[in-house]
Amino acid sequence: TILCHQLAAPTKCQMPVKSVKCQAQPQLPQHLVEVEFTIATANVLTLAEGPDRAIPHRTRQRLLFEQFHEAQCHVVCLQETRHKRITDRSNDHYHIIGHQATPAGQDGIQMWISKKLPFYKNGPIITPKQIFVIDSDSTYMITKLQMPRWRCIIVTGRAPHAGRPEHEGEQFWEII
Repeated sequence: TILCHQLAAPTKCQMPVKSVKCQAQPQLPQHLVEVEFTIATANVLTLAEGPDRAIPHRTRQRLLFEQFHEAQCHVVCLQETRHKRITDRSNDHYHIIGHQATPAGQDGIQMWISKKLPFYKNGPIITPKQIFVIDSDSTYMITKLQMPRWRCIIVTGRAPHAGRPEHEGEQFWEII
């Protein structure tokens, strides 16, 4: 996927001492940034093990880290993780953010953002301080990535299936 984002610096005004009309300074040059990255999504059915699914299955999670990294995935969106807590944040490949499963152990969502792959040529890698969760629930997550020269919002989720009451689907899509 190739996305181009044109970033223009805003014009600056000096605050007048008296009520005088503000004079705009010359506009700064615009920069064209060609952003190229790969997003993967997967319904993993579970990253948890044990009778109460309280313990994430680290071996499975690490295998997924490796596979998605080898596929050069910058962002990985996972649904139905069924996790109660996030583990292995110190892994080598991905920053992990997520929303835990329901108390009954259903759903759960995670987003992995690469610690190693830059989003544009000669660009920096993303840091945790550049990742912001806008909103989340056990079935969706809205995240903002804010890099020095570009920003984007990524939405991942699992809508209620056809067997669920209609109002659940309507509510899900209203939130998104």
